[in-house]
Amino acid sequence: MYRLLTNEKPIEVEPESLEHAPGWFKLLYSCTRANPAKRPDSAQALVSRLTEIAAASHAKHQAEAEQQRQTEIAKRQAEAEQLVKQQAAAEQQRQAALAKQKASEELRAIAAQKHQLELATQKAREELKAIEELKAIAAQKREAELATQKAREEFEAVAAQKREAQQQAQAEQQRQAALAKQQAQAEQKGQLFEFDVVTVNAKGEITDTKRHQARCQTEDLGNGITLEMVYLPGGSFLMGSPDSEEDRNSDEGPQHRVTVQPFFIGKYPVTQAQWQAVMGDNPSRFKGENRPVEKVSWDKVVAFCERLSEKTGNDYRLPSEAQWEYACRAGTSTPFYFGDTITPDLANYDGNYSYASGPKGVYRQQTTDVGSFPPNVFGLYDMHGNVWEWCADGWHDSYKGAPTDGSVWEAGSDGSLRALRGGAWYGRPRDVRSALRTGGSHDFRNYLVGLRLARLF
Repeated sequence: MYRLLTNEKPIEVEPESLEHAPGWFKLLYSCTRANPAKRPDSAQALVSRLTEIAAASHAKHQAEAEQQRQTEIAKRQAEAEQLVKQQAAAEQQRQAALAKQKASEELRAIAAQKHQLELATQKAREELKAIEELKAIAAQKREAELATQKAREEFEAVAAQKREAQQQAQAEQQRQAALAKQQAQAEQKGQLFEFDVVTVNAKGEITDTKRHQARCQTEDLGNGITLEMVYLPGGSFLMGSPDSEEDRNSDEGPQHRVTVQPFFIGKYPVTQAQWQAVMGDNPSRFKGENRPVEKVSWDKVVAFCERLSEKTGNDYRLPSEAQWEYACRAGTSTPFYFGDTITPDLANYDGNYSYASGPKGVYRQQTTDVGSFPPNVFGLYDMHGNVWEWCADGWHDSYKGAPTDGSVWEAGSDGSLRALRGGAWYGRPRDVRSALRTGGSHDFRNYLVGLRLARLF
């Protein structure tokens, strides 16, 4: 400090001479003892001087420190730049090493891929070879299977041909048997015959004519007289007339369904020649071999059936009412089997009268030869008009309680009155409808009344 104050070399002083002075003053005093002129006058002066010296020294030190700091900074910057360069060089080396390593790894990966590809290629070749071998084996197997299949098919074809031949032979046998059976049944039913069936419109005009067939058995009554019986297949029909039918009578209901078994019925009403051949007489008013017999009572007709059965060996009888209406309708539900009306050109009745929108016409006032008018679909003639026809049933004034199996209805009747169907030459067209019915005493005889035969199949 002395040097700082005097720029001279400090001199040692004795501390005991400065017993009560501050330590720093004692020291200063000791330093300036050789040169009293430079001693500070007081502590304040010393502080001022020291402050000045300290400020100058601080400024110097700061300058030196700043210079040293700048030098240090420059050094550090140089070191930092050197470090950055080193780091950059090291990073370049590292990047180069990494790139080299990456390239090596890529080369190794490529080599591995190449190796894998070679292995895959080798495996593919092996698999392809195996596939080709499997294909060859499969082809051989298919060929063997095809050969087996072909052999099986040939065997089955031979077996099928054999079975077919057997089936054909069996079918032929069955067909021949069926034909024989049909032939036998046909022979039982009779020979085929053909006929035309007409249909009329509401005005009675013929609008349709169709050819039909039916089967008929012929019974020889001797002396060239024959009896033709037509086979009727069984079936169901609605018996009676609906409430809406024009000129309907209450005894024509209630309508009810009836199922009829197959049977034979006369193709025509019994003729005078047929009656004569069996009974030996002819009670008819309007004579003619082919005209219907009339003036025969129910009792006399039953006797005729019994004698005819004895003569031929077949069971002849009168039809039930249900059988008669089934035969008349022949599958129709209209008032007449021709349609909704009738004309005198189609049946023998009183043509002075008409039915519904039908026309009037000739009134013949007598019977006509049987078969003079068109038949129905069953091949039966004169079911409308000409003569009334006796039935086997007793008379009932309604169908309440009537049988539904087509059998003769006796229950509920005292037997004195018997059913009559079909109308006659004397009646109006309403009286010859399919559903119209009336009754007559069992001993009633009249030139309006005849008969038609029936026989079980």
